[in-house]
Amino acid sequence: MAADTRAGQALGAVLSLRRPNTHWTRDMTDDATVKVDPDLREQVIVRRYLDLPKYLDLLRSATFYLQRADGFADQFEGALTPLFRRSLNEEYAKGRIKHNADYVWRWAREGSYVNSWSSGPKDNMALWQLYGGGANSVAITSTLGKLMRIALEWQTKVLIHKVEYIDHFKSPDMIVGRYTDLLRFKHEAYKYEAEVRIVVPQQHEDWERNPPELRLPVGNLNALLRSVVVSPEAGDWFYELIKDVSRKYGITVPIRRSRLTSLPK
Repeated sequence: MAADTRAGQALGAVLSLRRPNTHWTRDMTDDATVKVDPDLREQVIVRRYLDLPKYLDLLRSATFYLQRADGFADQFEGALTPLFRRSLNEEYAKGRIKHNADYVWRWAREGSYVNSWSSGPKDNMALWQLYGGGANSVAITSTLGKLMRIALEWQTKVLIHKVEYIDHFKSPDMIVGRYTDLLRFKHEAYKYEAEVRIVVPQQHEDWERNPPELRLPVGNLNALLRSVVVSPEAGDWFYELIKDVSRKYGITVPIRRSRLTSLPK
C-alpha cells in the first residue's frame, strides 16, 4: 500500500480490520495521475451551477476553484459513522494505529480539495436555486472525459468519484482504503445533487496549514466546456449579457437558455 505520509501508513494498519457492514480495501498504486471510479464513463455529461460572479471568475482566471473539504456548509462532509469511529478509537487505544478517529476525520477534510459537479444533462431546479442563486446564473456543462483530460495536465494526484449517499447515523456498507475515501460519501439528504466530484489530496506533512482554497489551471476553456446554459428565470438582458461576455473571452461553445424557460409547444 502506498501512503503519502506517516499518517497514511498509520491508517494502513487498520486495513485488516473487519466489522459488520464496514469493509476496507487496499489502495493499489498505479502510474495514473487521475484515478476515476470504474463505473464512470467518459461520455457522462456533468453540470456545474454558477452565479454570475463565479462564472465571470472562471472566464477571467481560466482556473478550477477547489474548496478545502472542511469549508463546505455540509457538516457531514467526510463524517465518520458511529461504528467506524468506534473501531478506529479501539485500534488507537490498543496501539495498533498512530491516530484516533478525530485525527482521521480532520486529515481527510483539511487535507483534501473538492470541485463538485452534478451528473446528467437535465436541469435541476433545486440546484439552480441553491448553487446558481436564482435568475442571474448559468450552468456550465462538460463531460467526464473533458474533466479527465484537464486534470491530467495538473501533474498531481486527482480522484474523480461518483458520490454515494448514505445514512451516517446507521452503519452502512462503506469501502474505505484511503483517508480521501471518506469524501466519496455524503448524507442521503443530498441525494438530489447526483454529485460527481473531483478530489485533489494535499495530505503532506504540513497539511494543517493548507489554505482554504486551491486554484488549478484549465487552460483552454473551450476544451472544458460542452455548453453554457442560462437560468430558466433569467431575463432577456441577462441572456444577451452572458452571450456577449462569453464571446469576449473567446468562448465558442453553444450558449442557450434552459429548456425550462418556456412551456412546450
